[in-house]
Amino acid sequence: MPDEWFYVADRKKMGPVPFAQLQALASSGQLKPSDMVLQGGTAKWAAAETVPNLFQSSSDYLPPEPTEQEQAEAREGFADMMDEAPQRMKPHQGGMVLTLGAISIGCGVIGLMAVCPGCVQFVVPFPVIGLGLGVPAFIVGGKHLRLMQGGLMDPQGEGQTRSGWICGIIGTVLCALGVLIFLLMGVFLGALLRSQE
Repeated sequence: MPDEWFYVADRKKMGPVPFAQLQALASSGQLKPSDMVLQGGTAKWAAAETVPNLFQSSSDYLPPEPTEQEQAEAREGFADMMDEAPQRMKPHQGGMVLTLGAISIGCGVIGLMAVCPGCVQFVVPFPVIGLGLGVPAFIVGGKHLRLMQGGLMDPQGEGQTRSGWICGIIGTVLCALGVLIFLLMGVFLGALLRSQE
């Protein structure tokens, strides 16, 4: 068969070109594996990727094997990089965030007992303390999670930090409800005392 090849470019039949030129088009990216080609003397078009050795010049190239010295230098550089990585990252504070969040939930649950009129004076401080712990837990926890995602903080504490962040949100909501219930109880009791006068 003659060394003539046709190919489709911009919906136009191009060629004939020799196989070496077709290989050059393939290696430069002008001819894609899905493009259609036709060998002279045949009537059947085929996808370029099905033609043997057409993309060989571009895809079969392998870089030379690195020498032992280059491999040793690469290993040393990698080891140095791994030694420096923990120093560049801030240590996580997942335990602290989790502790603050958990205590804020406890304070919030105790603060909800303000619905009991006889318990009000005992539970008043708890929702206020819980707010003071829950708000920092979810603010600091969210900030630390973003730092971990950015590779600036040790990601080993992500589980604790995320749990503390969630606990901080829940504790803040519970404590806010406790404060609201206390205020409503104060208004209700004040109205009740006025009505008895």
